[in-house]
Amino acid sequence: MRMIELIEKKKNGVELSDGEIAYFVEGYTKGEIPDYQAAALCMAIRFRGMSGRERAVLTDRMMRSGSTVDLSSLPHTVDKHSTGGVGDLTSLVVAPLAASCGLTMAKMSGRGLGHTGGTVDKLESIPGFRTALSEEEFLSQAKRIGMVLVGQTANLAPADKKLYALRDVTGTVDSLPLIASSIMSKKLAAGAESIVLDVKYGSGAFMKTEEDARALAEAMVDIGRANGRKMAALVTSMEFPLAPQIGNTLEVEEAVKILRGEDPAGWGVREVILRLTASLLSLSLGMDGDGAAKKSGGHTRERRGIQKVPRMDRGAGRRRLLYRRKPLRKSGGEKGDRLPGVRLARADGHRSGRHGGVPARRGAHEARGSARSHGGHRAHLHAGREARKGSAHRRVLHLGRKEARRRRGGFPRLPRHFG
Repeated sequence: MRMIELIEKKKNGVELSDGEIAYFVEGYTKGEIPDYQAAALCMAIRFRGMSGRERAVLTDRMMRSGSTVDLSSLPHTVDKHSTGGVGDLTSLVVAPLAASCGLTMAKMSGRGLGHTGGTVDKLESIPGFRTALSEEEFLSQAKRIGMVLVGQTANLAPADKKLYALRDVTGTVDSLPLIASSIMSKKLAAGAESIVLDVKYGSGAFMKTEEDARALAEAMVDIGRANGRKMAALVTSMEFPLAPQIGNTLEVEEAVKILRGEDPAGWGVREVILRLTASLLSLSLGMDGDGAAKKSGGHTRERRGIQKVPRMDRGAGRRRLLYRRKPLRKSGGEKGDRLPGVRLARADGHRSGRHGGVPARRGAHEARGSARSHGGHRAHLHAGREARKGSAHRRVLHLGRKEARRRRGGFPRLPRHFG
């Protein structure tokens, strides 16, 4: 088999066989196929596309290029994936909420890049929290608590890492088949039997239109089902930040507020969290839509998810990170019952008002189309990464009210936490 033949076939719109796709993935991962030929095939795929069968086979071969996680010893294993956005803290709430409903979420998450935030960066804003666990610790915590959140391991889908680095410098990042196979190769390798996807569109998302987001969601659902997984997808807007606080530390703080039922009204994050959790319940337990929605909403109101957090914290390397200074009675609980809180790494300072913060344009509306700009401020304050191996800090923005506001002379400056 010769690589030039595969390039010619795809250039002419001809489907590649299973064997040809396997030859490409294995050869490129091992370094036997040069970058220039792999780039040529990626460009041909960018313009000619791939059939559903080709996408499923490509994903499967990328998944098998490294190690996979065996979760067969755990009950009702579930996973979720968001395509990224601003103020997207859903994993921090969905994981304990799903665990409180009897599911097992053993999730490997990524880091942020550019204007988007990463779950691992947010977790690491908790002092002493470990996001790198051994396989034994990973499975033990998932079995004991029903949830575990860690960073992706280096040997998970190495073909994807190599291909993504190539796509990033050859103008093929926006290829739908390559995006879908990249995401799903890691999700399938992580081992969950049921997967829910949250595909974002809008100014703060990679997919700019709802139509493109739906096409990507359908492609990923088809890939998962072809590989024997139970799949569902939500298509949600990222025109405006999902939560009122942006940045690693404040998004953890906001997640805890949601788990306690103390989050402010008017933001979409709670609705998305409930829909994601209900979808996981429907897939894994076979519940109907109304029953799943009722259960996820009931567990949220009863604050059952927050009770999982201290146990996860102790399993991640520290004995007592999470606490609350004052007693807070559980819903319907006995006197003296307490709900845990979070002790977080705080920013070194805070600026707002006339001499600090991020200015809004004169006479502007704080409304649609602002997710990317807020994410840009976040990255500028170094709360995210601008390079693959960069570090994230605790600098954040607090947006306050979501509703569009207009004031003479423009908006007040958004408070900025820094450090």
